[in-house]
Parts: sequence; C-alpha cells; structure tokens
Amino acid sequence: MAFLGLDHICIDVSDMKAAKDFYISKLGFVETAPANIQGKIQTAFLRAGGVIVDVKCPVDGKVQLRAQEQGFQTGINHIALKVDDIQKTYKELSAKGVSFKGEPKFMAHSNRWIAIFHDPDGNCFHLTT
Repeated sequence: MAFLGLDHICIDVSDMKAAKDFYISKLGFVETAPANIQGKIQTAFLRAGGVIVDVKCPVDGKVQLRAQEQGFQTGINHIALKVDDIQKTYKELSAKGVSFKGEPKFMAHSNRWIAIFHDPDGNCFHLTT
C-alpha cells in the first residue's frame, strides 16, 4: 500500500459566491469546470498547482451544524487520499481494522473511485484513484 498524496480537500461553505471570490480572486485558484448542482448541493472544483479544493454549498444557503455526513456546516468535509490501487488499499486497511462506509464505488460526477472511512474522532477520509 502506498499513498500517493492528497487528492483534494472538500470544504463546506455557507456562500458559494464569497468562497469562489476568496479562492479565485484572492488566492489565485482556477475553476476547473463550471459549478455543478446535484440535488440540493452546489459544487465547484478549484485548482492551484497540484491542490484541488472541492467547495460545496447548499443551494438554498441554509447551513446547519452536523456530525459528519448528517447535515451541512462550514469547514472541511473530508480529506481524500490518492492511492494507486483502491481495491488493494481498501482490503489492506480493512484487514487492519479500518471500518469503511461501503466498498469502493465509482463516482461519475468526479470521475474517480472512492471508498469512505472515518478516523477515531469522526473526521471523514476518502480513498481515491
């Protein structure tokens, strides 16, 4: 098993326009594709060099405090760890006692495979290829 690095960081925000203004205008990120709306969540992928920030915001602007994956709040949503072989890494980590939300699955909207797990404090991580 070898982690290749961080693939992206997903940050939940309360105002997409303000977030994009900050990341693009102030930090120099570039939007890699037009904003995407899936259900009640708008997503924008922003890149600076090798860093991708996946910014998510509720379409209606309503933000609620939540435990990970049980609502919406501002802050880091998950950390994605890029791996060379998601099936192999999934099996190796499962054998070490890492509990995944489910088996790796292909996510068409981001064109990548993911497998989701949490650290002992509930912070969310994705394995991704």
